[in-house]
Amino acid sequence: ATTTPVRRTIDKDAEAASGSTGVAALAARRKAAAAAAAAARDESGTPSKPAAKAAGVKAAAKAPVKVKLTKAVIDKVKALNASGVLEREMRLGAVGARLSELSVADALEVLDGVAEDPAGRSDPVTWVREAAKAIIDEARDAAPADAEDLVPCAGEAAEAAAFASGLDAMDDLPPAPGPVSDELEEAEVAARGARPRLPEEVDQLAASMRSSGTLAVQTEAGDMRALLAILGELPAVELLGELEKSGAKSDKEQEEFLVQQCGVIIESMRGTFFATRLSRRLRWMNANLNFVNPLDIGRAAAALAGLGETAAILVLKRLTREVAEGVKFEKPTEWVVDVAKRVRSGTTSTYSREVAVGVANAA
Repeated sequence: ATTTPVRRTIDKDAEAASGSTGVAALAARRKAAAAAAAAARDESGTPSKPAAKAAGVKAAAKAPVKVKLTKAVIDKVKALNASGVLEREMRLGAVGARLSELSVADALEVLDGVAEDPAGRSDPVTWVREAAKAIIDEARDAAPADAEDLVPCAGEAAEAAAFASGLDAMDDLPPAPGPVSDELEEAEVAARGARPRLPEEVDQLAASMRSSGTLAVQTEAGDMRALLAILGELPAVELLGELEKSGAKSDKEQEEFLVQQCGVIIESMRGTFFATRLSRRLRWMNANLNFVNPLDIGRAAAALAGLGETAAILVLKRLTREVAEGVKFEKPTEWVVDVAKRVRSGTTSTYSREVAVGVANAA
C-alpha cells in the first residue's frame, strides 16, 4: 500500500537494530584506536605518529556538525515546543540538520504541518525528518542534472520565471531528455491499497453528528472521508463544526459545502503535508499553465485525496506534461476528476487525448 512520506509506518525494531549496530561498530573502532594509541606510546608517554593520526581521526569524529538555521525557523521550533501541542519535545539538534537543507519557506511549511497531524504531534522529530526528506528527494528526482539539459517546451518561460522567483518550480521543471514514463500507469500502481486514515477525534465527531442527524454526507468511506483525512485533525474538526452551523442539510448540499471550504483551507496552506503539497502544486499550475478556467482546488483535492500522495502528484505531473506538449485545457478540473476515477478503477490504459475530458483541443 502506498502512503504519504510523512505518514508511512516506520519499522522501529529495524531502525533500532540498525542504530545499535552502528553504535557498536563505532564503539569498537574507538576502542581499537585507543588500544593502538596505548600500545604505540614510548617511554616518555608521547604517542607515535600512527597513534596521533588515530587520535586525530577520533577527535574529528567527535566534532559537532555546524548547522545554520534562520531565526524564523528556530523561533518556530521553540514556539511549537512551548505550545503544549506536541506530545514529545522536538529537539532542535535532532531536526536541525534536515531543516537546514530546505528553503526557509519549505522548513516553515513542514513545521506548520507537524502540529496539524496526529502522527506529527506524537513523534515530531520523526515526522519532521520524514517530511524534509520527502521534499529533498522530490527536488533531487525532479531537477535535471544541468540547466543546459532543459528541453524547450510550451510554458517554459513561465516556469523559468517561477523558478527565478523562488516559487515551487522544482516540482515542474521541463523534463530532461530521455524516455518519458507513463505517469498514469505509475499512479495506478501507487494508488493500490491507498486508505485514508481519518484522525480519531474527527471520526468520533462525524459519528456523533450522524447520530444526531446533523451530518448527512457519507464519511465512513469515499471522497469526503479522504478529503477530511488530508486536512488533518484540527482543520477537519473546525470544518465539521462550521458545517453543523451552516444551513446545508441534504447530503448534496453538505458535500458542496465541504468541498468548497476544504478548497479554502488547502489554498491557505493548512492541513497535513499532503494537503500543503497539493496546495503549492495546484496554485502553481493555475498561475503558470494558462488554463482557460482555473483548477478548482477543492474539487481537485477531493478527487485526488483518496489516491494517496504519490499517485495524486503523478496525476498532476501528467497534466503539466500534457500542457507542455501543447494540449490546451478548457476545464482542467474535469480532467483531474475523470483521470482520478480511471486511476482508482485501474482503467488508465483506456485513456488517450482523444477521449480526455476538459480538453479544448488536442495537439
